[in-house]
Amino acid sequence: MAGKYLFVQSGLLANNENRELFSRASVVDMYEESNGRYRYSFYIPHFQEESLKSFHVNKNDLVALYDHYLVLYHLNYLSD
Repeated sequence: MAGKYLFVQSGLLANNENRELFSRASVVDMYEESNGRYRYSFYIPHFQEESLKSFHVNKNDLVALYDHYLVLYHLNYLSD
């Protein structure tokens, strides 16, 4: 959870998702903490052919943990 949002890594391919993209990235779903309403999903790409193991969101930064790497992403769209 970060601020007013809950982030969940999804392991399921949705009907409207691209199978090829799903195989090269991890999907994170974002929900509003106050009411559980789904906001949207976004992809975190595999890094050096490793898939995402876990992550943590702090303000507008997402720290992604892979088997051998720690990668920091900046989330521009969390400004609201």
